[in-house]
Amino acid sequence: MISKGAVIHETAEIGEVRIAGGFKYLSVGRQTFLGRIKMNIHERVAIGNNVCINDGVELLTASHDVCDPNWGQVKAAIFIEDYVWIGTGAMILPGVRIGKGAVIGARAVVSKTVAPGRIVVGNPAKVLDRSRSDKLSYNPCEFLAANRAWLIG
Repeated sequence: MISKGAVIHETAEIGEVRIAGGFKYLSVGRQTFLGRIKMNIHERVAIGNNVCINDGVELLTASHDVCDPNWGQVKAAIFIEDYVWIGTGAMILPGVRIGKGAVIGARAVVSKTVAPGRIVVGNPAKVLDRSRSDKLSYNPCEFLAANRAWLIG
């Protein structure tokens, strides 16, 4: 499905997403859930399959070069691979790649690439000594039906 230039898989569940910038740079994979999030898109944002991005998350693909006397804009893509879980209120900065199955803790600020299966927390985000299984097979969208039934009932 293409919406305003963004390529979004028909099985993705999209919440209240606020986008500033170019919709054409966004792609969202199958069975991916995006909660109430904010994206400032000036460069590519590629979100894989079976990803869960919780409420309050911000994805930023541009900033300013503080060493540049003209305060020039610096842009870089964000890549979020399959089975990534990004916790409430986290911030993903320009140029970050989050590897398959990685977990970003609530309120973490991620400025560097996160290896597959790693768990990061804090500001700045630091890698924990444990990691996730590499045999993930869940669908984060499955939980939504029960939540919707509870809200309506």
